[in-house]
Amino acid sequence: MDLNHLNLGVVDPGRSRAFYEMWFGFREKLCEDGAVFLTNDDRFLLALFPSEEQASMPAGFHFGFLLDDATAVRSMHDAMHGAGVTHGELEEWDDYVTFRCQDLDGHEVEVFWEP
Repeated sequence: MDLNHLNLGVVDPGRSRAFYEMWFGFREKLCEDGAVFLTNDDRFLLALFPSEEQASMPAGFHFGFLLDDATAVRSMHDAMHGAGVTHGELEEWDDYVTFRCQDLDGHEVEVFWEP
């Protein structure tokens, strides 16, 4: 059994679509009633629903993307830094490399690698 979708309330679904396409490899599957549905190569569905205000999530709430290797995590951290994306510090251990960033609506996203 696999987790296969996530619904997020966002202020501007089109703007959020561009963020997830650029940084996480999603592509638009369909648009319906103002919502944008994205998918990736793993067939994960990310649904972006219009919301009048940014969602307030509980402390510690986040979702994550596992990258292929530690170098990919470091590269994304550097690229996001250069693009002005809000992000935390890169943290590295022998078996875990991670950082957290925020999407345009303040949702916390972890980017990480582990063997």
